[in-house]
Amino acid sequence: MKCYERKQAININDTPYIPILKWKRGEHRALEKLDASIKSKIIPCMEIRTETEHTALHTTLTDFWNTTGIADYASPEGIVSGWRLDGYKLTLEKIKTGTLSLYPALNPFDKNLINNPTILPLLEKMTTVVFRVRVTDQITNEAIINECIKARNLVVNDKTFVVMLDFRVAPENPSDDLIENIKNLVLSFNENGFDSVYLASGAYPIEIDVGQSRFVRWDKHLWEITSVPLTFTVTPTG
Repeated sequence: MKCYERKQAININDTPYIPILKWKRGEHRALEKLDASIKSKIIPCMEIRTETEHTALHTTLTDFWNTTGIADYASPEGIVSGWRLDGYKLTLEKIKTGTLSLYPALNPFDKNLINNPTILPLLEKMTTVVFRVRVTDQITNEAIINECIKARNLVVNDKTFVVMLDFRVAPENPSDDLIENIKNLVLSFNENGFDSVYLASGAYPIEIDVGQSRFVRWDKHLWEITSVPLTFTVTPTG
């Protein structure tokens, strides 16, 4: 993941790496065993995909992780509804009271969540909000910027706003047009006053042949070719 940070940024903006994790037992143990010097350099984004994982987040988080994390309750499609909505609301309430040291993730295209009358007042109380945008060919740069600005205005523009541009799987052999498109998108966030932009993508290809032990790290390639000179501090994050 690569991060473009504004100079003099604080909190999440000083963090060079955000690993995106399923909140399962293996991930719990991996975080628990990290050296303290590594823990201070990451903020894990915890994907809560089941009610069991929601319960674990609330009951055992501090057993494995005693610093800040990001809680993302959205489905793989980026929607928070049903039990996810109830869990998200409870998590916001505990963040508000200081019971959980987390930042909430929010998909700015999830209108039902953003406009929910019980969720919006809680989002207004957050010190940091992470906009996780799932980038697809069907969504234009203009739409991404506009929806993030609308969401930022709704939850009051006096806090830290961080953007995660999630490409899921890094594009193979990205075209010059795609590279330029990503650069322009990052520049637009910079021009519109967002605190940090993270580029997120998986390290593994969609399909791996049986026995395959080597593959091209297209995610690393994407980070390298989208570097742009901004008023951000550019930090490669692995």
